[in-house]
Amino acid sequence: MDDIIDFIVIGSGPTGAEVARTISDAGKHATMIDVGINAEQADNTDNDFLSIRENYTNQKDLFLGKFYESVPWGDIKTGAQLTPNRKFIIDLVDIITPIISSNFFPMESLAYGGLGSGWGLGCYSYSKSEIEQIGLNYNLMNDAYNNLAKYVGIASPDGDAFKYCMNNSQYLLPKLKMDNSISKLYDIYLKKREELNNKGLFMGFPPLAIITENHNDRNKCNYFDMDFYTDVNKHSYRPWLTTNKLIEKGSLNYISNHLVIDFKQDADGIVSVNTTNIKTLAKVTYKCRKLIIASGALGTARILLRSFKDKLSRLSLLSNDYTYMPCLNLKMLGKPLEQFKTSMAQAVMFYDPTQKNENPVSIALFTYRSLLLYKLIKESPLNFKDGLSIMNFLQSAFVIAGIHHPDSESSKKYCNLVKNDNQYTSDALFVSFSQKKEIMQRDNDNEKKLMSLMRKLYCFPIKRIKAGNGSSIHYAGILPFNTSNNGVILNEKGNINISNNVYIADGSGFKYLPAKGITFTLMANAHNVAKNAINS
Repeated sequence: MDDIIDFIVIGSGPTGAEVARTISDAGKHATMIDVGINAEQADNTDNDFLSIRENYTNQKDLFLGKFYESVPWGDIKTGAQLTPNRKFIIDLVDIITPIISSNFFPMESLAYGGLGSGWGLGCYSYSKSEIEQIGLNYNLMNDAYNNLAKYVGIASPDGDAFKYCMNNSQYLLPKLKMDNSISKLYDIYLKKREELNNKGLFMGFPPLAIITENHNDRNKCNYFDMDFYTDVNKHSYRPWLTTNKLIEKGSLNYISNHLVIDFKQDADGIVSVNTTNIKTLAKVTYKCRKLIIASGALGTARILLRSFKDKLSRLSLLSNDYTYMPCLNLKMLGKPLEQFKTSMAQAVMFYDPTQKNENPVSIALFTYRSLLLYKLIKESPLNFKDGLSIMNFLQSAFVIAGIHHPDSESSKKYCNLVKNDNQYTSDALFVSFSQKKEIMQRDNDNEKKLMSLMRKLYCFPIKRIKAGNGSSIHYAGILPFNTSNNGVILNEKGNINISNNVYIADGSGFKYLPAKGITFTLMANAHNVAKNAINS
C-alpha cells in the first residue's frame, strides 16, 4: 500500500471508536484496522424476557445457542456469562492471539466493537487522587469525561454513591429504575444510613451508559430485561454505534479481517503498519503519518513487544482482583421479580472506611433472572433435579454482588512473547500474575467486612467465588507513564518517545487501577490522546 494515510487507528473497541470520533469531530479522516469478527444474531424478538419465555416457541437458539454454546462445561472461566448472541466477542481469540499462563485467565476480543460489545456499561469518573495515581491530568480528564457523558448518555448515580461515581452532574440523564428486589435493600440502607456510612458503606443508583431519555437516534431504556441478548433498542451504548455512524458519514475507512502485527517509523516520520489478513494469511502493509493504537492493554503489549523486540523483552501488567458473591435477599423470598427491569447492575456500593475516596472497594449489585437457572445450579452442591426445585424457589431472592479491588504495580505481574506454532503470528503472550500476600490479605479482609455489612441489609452472602486473575476483564499498565523500560517511554499524552508519531490510546500507560469500572476512563483518555495526535 503506497498511499500514506493521515491517521490509522488500531482496534474498534471503546477506545478505538472514541479516537475515531474525536478525529472526525476535528474535521479529519481516519482509517481503522481491525479483525472485526461479527456474527449473525439469533432472533432478537422485540419483547420483554418474561413474555418471550411464556410465548416464544423456539427459545433454544436465543437462550442456549444452536449448539448449546452458552452452556458452560467444566470449571467456570472468564466470559462464562456470555450468551449465544455475545459469544462472537471471543471467537478465534485462542487461535489467533493465544495466551499461555497458569495463573492469569483474561478475556480478550477480536470482535467488531471489541469487549465493548459485551461491556457492563458502568461509567465511573475517577477522583482526583485516582487520576493522579494513574499518572494523568485531573482537569483534562474531567473535560473529556464531560464530552463523553454528553455524547454517550449516562444515567445519573443518585444517592450516596454519587461522589464515588461522578465528578459533576452537568450532562447526566435521569437515574435508572431499581427493580423491586434491590429497592428493598436500598430502603433498608436509607433507614440505617448513618450507621452504615460510619462503617464505610455507601450505596446509590448505578452510573450506566443506558439512556433514560431518547438520545439522537437511540431509544430510551425499555426495561425488557434482555440486555444480555440484544441491543436492538440501542438504549445501551456500544462502540459499534459510533463506528457505524462514522462509516456512514464517510469520515472513517474501516478495514476488517486484518490483524496488526507490528509497526516501524522511518527517518521521515512515516509509520509502516504490518498486518496479516486472517482469511488469506497475506501480509499487507499500510503507511500513515500518525498511528494510534487502541488494542487493549494485552493486544497492545503484543504489538509493542514485536515492534521493539530489540528493546522490550518484558512488560508489566495490572488487573483488578474480582470476586462475585451470590447472596439471598430475605425480603424477596416467595415474591417474584417485577416484569420490567434492566439486566444490568441495579445499584452500586462502595466500601471506603477512610471516607477519602482514594482506594475504595467497588461493588455492583445484580438480580438474577435472564441468564437462566442452569448457571446457578451448576455452581450449587446439589444434583440437578433437587437444585432445579430449590433454585426455582430462591431465584427471585438472589442478589449477585460483583466486587472489584484496586490494583497497583508489582514485579510479580508481567508478560512477554514466546514462540508458538500460531500460523498468524508465530508467537503467544506468556503471562505471570501473582499478587503480593499483603494485597491478597487486604482484599480478603475487606470482603469479610462487606459480608458483615450486607447482612445488615438482610441480604445474606452464600459464598465467595474467585474466578481467577484476569476475570475482572480490566487490564492496564503494560508501559507505565513516564517510566523507562530499556529506553522506551510512554508519556501522559500517549506518545512513545522513540517513535514520536505513534500514540497509545488504551490503558497501557496506567500506573494504577482503581476498583471502579475502567471503560469510561479509558474512553476519556483515548479522547485526549486523539486530540494530542491531531494537534502535534
